Amino acid sequence: MGVPNERLFAGQWISFVDSNGFGYAQPDFYVVWPDFILCFECKLSQCPEGFSQISQLYRPLLEKIYSRPVSGVLVCKFLTEEPKEQVSPSGFRAIRPGTETLWHFMG
Repeated sequence: MGVPNERLFAGQWISFVDSNGFGYAQPDFYVVWPDFILCFECKLSQCPEGFSQISQLYRPLLEKIYSRPVSGVLVCKFLTEEPKEQVSPSGFRAIRPGTETLWHFMG
């Protein structure tokens, strides 16, 4: 079963089995592109746990499901430190596959 190019998933539940047994994960949003997946984790405030969720849970699951690299974007309204790298919606498609960055959403 194929997935159409450039498809957005919101709140999609994923079931999996790992060394801890049966589990579930729910990425906030992710976009399927032909060459990579862009996964968004939304938090009110910037926190390392958001990046950990992407890298340790969502990235391995989505890479296994879609057989392509996954990039992560932590979306937050409040910054707790100066981010090393930021992106805006106009730059989403240019994110390097397999990397993580931050979107400071001030809306």
